[in-house]
Amino acid sequence: MDRPSRRQQLNKLRQKEILDELRQKRNKLSEKRHIEPEQGDDKYRNNADVRFFSKRLKKASDKHCKGEPESLSDKACYALPVKEKGKGTTNLIRHSREIVESMNRREARFYTKYFVDDNDEISEISLMYPGWEGLESFALATLAGNKDKDNEYLPMNDLKSTINLIIDHVLADDIAEMFKTSLNKKSVQSAINNSIKNRLLDELYDDIQRYNKMITDIRKNSGKKLWPKYIIERNSAEPRYIQIVNHVIGQTYDRIIGPRVERLTNITSNLDLNYGELNADFIHDIIIRTKIKNNTIFVDLGSGIGNTILYASIATGCTGYGYELRQKLVDLANEQYEEIMTRGKLYGLEIGRVEFLSGDFRDIYINHPNFINILYSADVILANNRTFSPETNQFLYNLFLGLKKGAKVVSLESFEGFEPRGKQSERLFSEIKQFRYRENWVSWTHSDGKFYIATHV
Repeated sequence: MDRPSRRQQLNKLRQKEILDELRQKRNKLSEKRHIEPEQGDDKYRNNADVRFFSKRLKKASDKHCKGEPESLSDKACYALPVKEKGKGTTNLIRHSREIVESMNRREARFYTKYFVDDNDEISEISLMYPGWEGLESFALATLAGNKDKDNEYLPMNDLKSTINLIIDHVLADDIAEMFKTSLNKKSVQSAINNSIKNRLLDELYDDIQRYNKMITDIRKNSGKKLWPKYIIERNSAEPRYIQIVNHVIGQTYDRIIGPRVERLTNITSNLDLNYGELNADFIHDIIIRTKIKNNTIFVDLGSGIGNTILYASIATGCTGYGYELRQKLVDLANEQYEEIMTRGKLYGLEIGRVEFLSGDFRDIYINHPNFINILYSADVILANNRTFSPETNQFLYNLFLGLKKGAKVVSLESFEGFEPRGKQSERLFSEIKQFRYRENWVSWTHSDGKFYIATHV
């Protein structure tokens, strides 16, 4: 008996339960609207009947998605939908396996099977999340050869870190303890980690099946007691909570930006268009220093792919607005927002309201006059102006004249000295404080550096 058949037998009962749950939920959907797939490798969506039809997954869908599959964890062509409140559409997460399939198909990376005794080319396994009855398919794959893996997507690391994060930080302590102790066998957590470390394929299927069954039972019986206090209260000062936020942001980035990251590194001759990102630690530091909360309005001028706004909003529930010159980056920011809205709920996180606009803020009065009202009601404004020309920085200084009293402006270059000639007495900021960001906190250098927080008079 070959291994795929054995795995199907081992998982048959649990797979039938999951599929029955899926059918019940699908039947309850009041709207069953078919959405045709969009064309192009970078655009793909899923329909309300929760089957993947995208061009990106054409090879997999042709082979495995004709009719309902017998198993969800063997070749998962289905995923459970998340229905937005007040909306008639469903949004699905983008799966780990999609990254691997896309990379191999485009030969951008080459992944091979992680388990040497795997009879399939690359097997997959489905993992249950505690929130919103989410199910994700992970590729059991690794990068081939001696390729530098430091900044690459590694699906087995993603699977292992996701399970450990859920058990150690996402679940309430009394519930998490069920996964850490066992009277008659290895705990689920230690068993999964051991199976991954020692590349025990059949054991991993058994362990994940056991984990999924426990998560499903807990979801049915725990209700709001599922989440620890720091998730419910959005406690940004709690390190365990920030680890969850960082993980969700990282998974989203890997799935939306990672496969296309090379396109973001082109530096233009225009100083104002140089691209750079603040990493999660830097954004968290800004959140703490400016006291961003769920009732804060946060604006990012030069928002790029949206990382800063999305991080702040999922961490605190704040309302975020991003303004970015390049439409392609705005499109990526919106894709990340769509992903993170659903993915956050799998971990008990709700993102705040977020919007991204495309345009040159030097023409903001003409092209987006309504954005001026948003800017002048903002509590915190970020301007990554490290490479802005003096003329652009002067424009921003003049734009900030209308900010409300007490608004905080975070910048990489100080706005001190930009007062119009002869009007030095008319100070725009009551104080400008200098701080330092640490090594590896920004994408353009490994070194540390200065940043500034100015308070409007």
